Amino acid sequence: MFGPKTEYLLDGICFGVDGPKVEPSFMAIVSKEKAFVVTLNPVAQSNHDSGVFQISHEVVHLISPLVYAEEEDVNFLEEGMATYFSKLITERETGNFDIAILGMNQKPLYKDAYELYLKLIETEPCAVKKLRKVQPEIALITKETFEIAELTTDAELIVKLLKHFPRN
Repeated sequence: MFGPKTEYLLDGICFGVDGPKVEPSFMAIVSKEKAFVVTLNPVAQSNHDSGVFQISHEVVHLISPLVYAEEEDVNFLEEGMATYFSKLITERETGNFDIAILGMNQKPLYKDAYELYLKLIETEPCAVKKLRKVQPEIALITKETFEIAELTTDAELIVKLLKHFPRN
């Protein structure tokens, strides 16, 4: 759906109160390997729907993670993709059509990112694949990437998609 993942090692999945998130693993810090760990919220251990929702969101962040990513490297495009994908997969795999909507209502910025992503694919259904052929790392996509990919996306939408997505 979004093109191939970049090369890295998945070092594991764990549960912690600071999840859900993707971050460099201890292996990456010590050995300088490009390796990541996914942390899910503990509720995912006992609630199947929540587990599917969380992991399907985080796998999008695993498409092209950056080892030395700063918090500001995540943009509305990537969060919109992740929210879209988690909604799609959770509904398909669990039949739960409420969990994504409830999540977006609790954290409106995710809804904003989702709606921006929907605007992008409304006119450019394969936009992300085209962008990633030019720049594989989602966090490094720029306005120029849209131009090189020959997308006709509205300039204002591009600015909004590439804006830093504040976490928390």
